[in-house]
Amino acid sequence: MPKYTVDGSFFVQQLSGIQRYAREILAAMDPMLEPGELEVAVPPDCIVPEYRNIKVVTLPQSSGILGWQRVYGRYLAQSGRCWLGMCNVIPMFHRGNEGIAVVHDVCYKARPDFYTDLRGRTSAVWHCMQYAAIAKKARKIVTVSEFSKSEIVKYYHVNPEKITVVYNAWQHMQRVRPDPMLFGEYSKWPQLKKGEYYFSMSNLLKNKNFPWVLRAAQSKPQVMFAIAGGGSLAKEAAALGLDHLNNVMYLGYVTDGEAKSLMERKNHDYGEAWRSMRISSLCDMVLQKILRVKQIEDNGGRTCVSEGVEANYYDMLNYSVFALIKLAENHAW
Repeated sequence: MPKYTVDGSFFVQQLSGIQRYAREILAAMDPMLEPGELEVAVPPDCIVPEYRNIKVVTLPQSSGILGWQRVYGRYLAQSGRCWLGMCNVIPMFHRGNEGIAVVHDVCYKARPDFYTDLRGRTSAVWHCMQYAAIAKKARKIVTVSEFSKSEIVKYYHVNPEKITVVYNAWQHMQRVRPDPMLFGEYSKWPQLKKGEYYFSMSNLLKNKNFPWVLRAAQSKPQVMFAIAGGGSLAKEAAALGLDHLNNVMYLGYVTDGEAKSLMERKNHDYGEAWRSMRISSLCDMVLQKILRVKQIEDNGGRTCVSEGVEANYYDMLNYSVFALIKLAENHAW
């Protein structure tokens, strides 16, 4: 059986969804493995969780993405191990053993119109090169949804049997403790009162929810909207002509503990916000609830920070009714 070495460069990257996925998958795999069966190669001075069975290997200093590709590829060649890329990237110039790649999506290929500035176009070229290399070289591809699987098949003609779906999850939130200082006497955000604000985690990618959240805030000026996320969200709001909204707070990057506190105390009634959603977005919400029900059932009915199965079925019905209302309003039937 081949032995794998994970590309652990994500440990020095800012934590977002892709890096979170990699960290949590490794944490879940660790107790299932034999000692030394899996390695993770990391840059110097890298903070890595303590694993019981996964071996951590520190590689020499490198400079930039291409430098790391060279150092990681050289280690694979010397050790004879296979690569395991968990963040859309593989050692593209390594000619040794095949490996396994995690591809979260192929958005750079599917939506080149999202990446119009120099940085975006450069990133799109790099990632499309990676997608093509993965399609050609990977022994197995892992992705996070059936939709992403269909996109990989569509754009890169990969045999569907070569692709395995391992969904995103929520279980890491069970280990997170709410930040006790966030809403105490010296509250970090005193404007946010329990049950009186909406909370969103956003970013600047055009296929994400930021513009929709701003439009929802515009339609409900009497309610505060708290938006967490890195990048120049306020600058993007100005570009959208929505920087005048006094009921929007930009929280910046928040810790896991802060995020959990914010989610626990937010307003759980989203009122008429659905009226500004597309019908396709309402369908996405139904699909999310279906997946959530499956996760709850797999967990024996236990939940950590959400309601149970029955509430999710009610949500499916509500979103379906909302979609029917919008259809009826848009068509003179």
